[in-house]
Amino acid sequence: SAVFAWAVFEDVVVADNEAGGDGGGIYMSEDGSSYLNVAVTGNEAGGNGGGVYMDWSAVGGYENVVLDDNVAATGHGGGLYLLPCQPQGPNLRITGHESTAGWGGGVYTTSTQSLALANLVIAGNRAQYGGGLCTWDVTATALVNAVIAHNSAVNDGGGIYGGYTSVPMNYSNVAENTPDDFGGSQADPSWYGGNMTVDPQFADTTPAATWDWDLHLITGSACVDAGDPAILDPDGSAADIG
Repeated sequence: SAVFAWAVFEDVVVADNEAGGDGGGIYMSEDGSSYLNVAVTGNEAGGNGGGVYMDWSAVGGYENVVLDDNVAATGHGGGLYLLPCQPQGPNLRITGHESTAGWGGGVYTTSTQSLALANLVIAGNRAQYGGGLCTWDVTATALVNAVIAHNSAVNDGGGIYGGYTSVPMNYSNVAENTPDDFGGSQADPSWYGGNMTVDPQFADTTPAATWDWDLHLITGSACVDAGDPAILDPDGSAADIG
């Protein structure tokens, strides 16, 4: 009988590609591939998912993935577009994306189940609604140790825009977004679960190119050692938020 195995992509750069439709850098449909140390940058989609488009994909896993400076020209999800799928993993950086005419500059997700993202930074993204993240009718989402900051929306939800649902999160920080941190149905989570809404104090966000932003936390940042106590940094110390 035939034996099927999903691909493992490790130490890969996906850059400067264009798609007339969806998935400027990567298009995944019913795909369980895994990604380790991957950068997706400078790609453009005419439709959804400037960097990555995932449709009915249950990703085997990801770790240390950078999505930067991708564009969804007329659709949603400048960096990442998720239709019902279950991506899970730690250490994801989503920066500098644009959903020019759509929703979810960094990430757009709809009807997604079991979306579990940990140690996540979404920063410097732009869209009409949901500059950092736009969720639409999402049933089960978990954000842990996430920072969503310095994103902007033309209309509403500079940080997160919730369509019909409010994303639950723990030990996360949503702050410094324009014109607001939360829009639509998204509730402010700062009153529970170790969440906060304060400037994360990144080391340097002044360069014009977000690829050059230094998103390390400076000494004295409220996010240092404030993460989920069940998750430790590689040196065994308490985890940071972000």
